[in-house]
This record gives sequence, structure tokens and C-alpha cells, in this order.
Amino acid sequence: MDRLAQHRARIIEMCDKYDEIGPLDDGYQHFWIKDRGAMSAADLRVIADELDRRNKAWDDQITAFHKERNDDHTRSNHAGLD
Repeated sequence: MDRLAQHRARIIEMCDKYDEIGPLDDGYQHFWIKDRGAMSAADLRVIADELDRRNKAWDDQITAFHKERNDDHTRSNHAGLD
């Protein structure tokens, strides 16, 4: 593992250790920093990438739900017009 990968892994390990990533009512994972001082933009990007990774499955479900709902709405609006 190269140094950058080790650094990324260490950041996420610390977030997990301090329970700084967790869900809100919307079902998505969010980051809550808990008195660990300053973080660089690069460190925050690592956390943002991890949130995207953890939220992908949930986001796919939400997107599919809304697509299906919109498709149903479009079909019902066009019923009898064909």
C-alpha cells in the first residue's frame, strides 16, 4: 500500500473509531467531526469520497424509487391520449 493509500485508510479508520460517520433521518451517511482539531482540504476530500462510497447503494435505491414514481406519474397522465 502506498503512502497516500495508507493516509486515506488512516483518516477513515479514525472517523470510524470516533463514530464520526453515521446516518441522519434521510438515510444517508453524514460526517460529524468531534473535537479532533483542524482538517486539511485533502483530508476532507478523502472523507467526502468515503461518504459517496458508503451512500452509493442507498442513493441508487432513492434514484430508482423516484424514477419509477415519475414513470408511473407520466403513464397515468398520458392514459387515454394514445
